Amino acid sequence: MSGRSWQRPGGAEWQAWFRFLLVFYAGFFPAYFLPPLLAGPDAFVPAFAWELAMPRLEWAVLAYLSIVPAFLVPLFLMTADDIRRLGPASVLCSAIAALFFLLLPTRMGYPNDQGTEGTLVDLIRAIDVQGNLFPSLHVAFGTLIVIACARRATRRIQAALFTWLFAMSISTLLTHQHHVVDLAGGALLGVASWLLCRPAQTSPQPGKD
Repeated sequence: MSGRSWQRPGGAEWQAWFRFLLVFYAGFFPAYFLPPLLAGPDAFVPAFAWELAMPRLEWAVLAYLSIVPAFLVPLFLMTADDIRRLGPASVLCSAIAALFFLLLPTRMGYPNDQGTEGTLVDLIRAIDVQGNLFPSLHVAFGTLIVIACARRATRRIQAALFTWLFAMSISTLLTHQHHVVDLAGGALLGVASWLLCRPAQTSPQPGKD
């Protein structure tokens, strides 16, 4: 069976997608912004020593911010039924991450960047919540979107999706927003959230076709 290519969304897809966004933001905002207010003052740096010498590349912020338009992709690649699964999966993703943010607060270990004041990365860091590093929700949501969309997509589209996911994930390192452990945790969280929200398999009842 051939994979699914880009499609023009119909009314059912638009409705499912808008509901997904409402559910997503209802789960994301409290999960992301409340734990730092409740967590203890102690935080650790989830970084390897070699990471801290990585340069900060300002152009990588373009890949970093690409997570925002990526939320449009399910609308053009997924059926309405599959889009409906994204809502519960994203809430589960946020809830699990919130537990880590609350019980295991973290902080970035990169040294202060010199001579980069006023850049877009600095603006993002100024409005971002510090301490919510592990697992990376940036990577978790990107992974969730990609595996959900790639499930029925053509091979060419699958390759494009996973190439984007790799670039976006690496950009969180190159912009000094996350560490390697955060990326690994985020990827695992995205996959687990999608798999845990699979519809239950029902066995056929005897005597019925």
